[in-house]
Amino acid sequence: MNIALEIVNGAVLVVIAALAICLVAYMRTLAVLLKLTLREFFFDPPLGVRLAQPMLTIKAGAVLSLGMAWSWRLFGSGQRMPIWMMGSLLAGVIVLIVGALWLIRVLTCMRFGEWPWLSTIGVTGLFIATSIAGHHLAGR
Repeated sequence: MNIALEIVNGAVLVVIAALAICLVAYMRTLAVLLKLTLREFFFDPPLGVRLAQPMLTIKAGAVLSLGMAWSWRLFGSGQRMPIWMMGSLLAGVIVLIVGALWLIRVLTCMRFGEWPWLSTIGVTGLFIATSIAGHHLAGR
């Protein structure tokens, strides 16, 4: 079973990394074609770039967290994950969550305002709190 998880995790990692490279190339092409200044690129980008930026953030977080999980499964043989690796995995997850919230904001802000991404933060916080409480009450 371990080998199947390593292969699946590694395959997803490769595909997401390839997608991240494509997103960078896409944003670069748009920036060159539209002659965007750095200020325009980061603070007032066209819609394509506005969508690609949070997608790239999601992919970067996924590559970091999946890469850590894959290398731990491959080289750690299922032993306890080292602190630096756990920290990198959690950092990747945080980057992924920030990118997802950013994408929700880009997709919904014009029509629904700020509440979709802000309520997603609230629901996520509630999930984390109940998960921690459940594990604590179960004695794990």
